[in-house]
Amino acid sequence: MKKIAILLLGSAMLSGCGSEDGSNSQPSHMKSSVVEGVIEHVDVPNNEVTLNGNAYNITKITFSDAQELQLSDIQPNMMVRLTTQSDDRVSSVSAELTLEPTMVGVITNINHVYGDFKINGVALSADKALLTGIDNGDWVMISSLPTANAGYHVLSIVKFESGDHGYVEMEGMLNHLEAHQFILGSNLIVNYENAQIEDNARLSNGQWVEVMGTMDGSVFNAQSIEVEEYNDLDQNTDIEGVITWVENDKSSFELNYKGRFVVTNNTIYEDNGSKELLAIGKQVEVTAKQVNGKNQVIEIEFEGLDDDWIGSDELELTGMIVSTDFDVSESDSFVIKTLQGNKTIFITQRTEFDDHLTLNNLYVGMLVEVETYLVNGQYMAIEIEQESDND
Repeated sequence: MKKIAILLLGSAMLSGCGSEDGSNSQPSHMKSSVVEGVIEHVDVPNNEVTLNGNAYNITKITFSDAQELQLSDIQPNMMVRLTTQSDDRVSSVSAELTLEPTMVGVITNINHVYGDFKINGVALSADKALLTGIDNGDWVMISSLPTANAGYHVLSIVKFESGDHGYVEMEGMLNHLEAHQFILGSNLIVNYENAQIEDNARLSNGQWVEVMGTMDGSVFNAQSIEVEEYNDLDQNTDIEGVITWVENDKSSFELNYKGRFVVTNNTIYEDNGSKELLAIGKQVEVTAKQVNGKNQVIEIEFEGLDDDWIGSDELELTGMIVSTDFDVSESDSFVIKTLQGNKTIFITQRTEFDDHLTLNNLYVGMLVEVETYLVNGQYMAIEIEQESDND
């Protein structure tokens, strides 16, 4: 097995280079395309991987945009990002591959009978077959599908050599943000006092973030933090993931807690799929592009994952705003009085405002309806709309 060093550098988000009307300056047969998902098959002799049913000839493999790897380092069910240079969706096309693991670090407390283990102090469970050949103390890369607070749906566990760096990596939902500390997922304490925040992003509760750093006992000392969002899609982007929220009329949905996607009358549903099948927890493959600042779905394929494992509690709350806390340094929030008592609502980077609402015109005394998901005891606002006294 080849040596893979854990490096401090974060993965750079890919962005489109087209004009305002969506055209691209490159020739039509060389348009850039991004594919994110899970490797289905690795063919080392032919230098190919299969992703979302399509074969890609791999020209370069990196982890953290820094160390070049070999195809023999790659295994099925690893999460990756492919950057291609062709729109050909039938024959094999050339692509650069970047590993996108959810977690990197030391595995401990393995129970090979039940599939339980810990990584970086976080308790997880997986199919026990994934732990074959894995021992306590091994450095591993784990790829998983996201949940907000119910652990992770583990897809693969790959052992490798850490080198001399010892940096670990974790992805998850940011919550309980304070001046120099937050919680990732349900219980991982992250100290970000000395962390470099990529792109000078403002941290807020409800963001899906990638954190790199070192462990100090049960505390994760962050060195680098990247906010993961689908806010700058390329001309044709394929994303495989899990639906984490759906609009009541199914006109839009959220994918992987990272961004909202809009369906239109022109959206194509593969394999006899339909708009009515959109539901929280469904695993889908989405082809999308950005149109007028929104992620528009060109094509969607349902991949059959059950919708009862996602783990986030979606709740609709109605009440009167009794106080606001719009702080420039930490997450914005407000408190509403409901029949179940006062609830603090946190506004995230993905919160949608209806009825011409904005953060600036929310006021004490306003009656609002808020769609939320409950993460580790905190209500994260998905959508906010104003209610009238007659509703």
